Amino acid sequence: MGENARSTIILSVPHIGLSKNSARGFALDQFARQQGYESFAEWSVYCFDQALQISGEVRENDSIDVVSDERDLSGLLSKTFGYEVVVRLRRTDDNN
Repeated sequence: MGENARSTIILSVPHIGLSKNSARGFALDQFARQQGYESFAEWSVYCFDQALQISGEVRENDSIDVVSDERDLSGLLSKTFGYEVVVRLRRTDDNN
């Protein structure tokens, strides 16, 4: 990423019956796992080490696609309530 470069990453995570804040935290951890890290905290430390600024939001979404695990419905998509994680990364190379 070049100086002042931006990157946006979006991930949808189904709601699994947690309280709102717990579900949002779970969604952030799922996002980090998709990036190859164990937790959002671990991923954010990596970003800080790379001089990346993190911003974003976790939004409620009424239409998250979910793939069924049932054999008779193999590969069938259904819709459910969940959260959409939107993360924006920005590199600022501050030499001051």
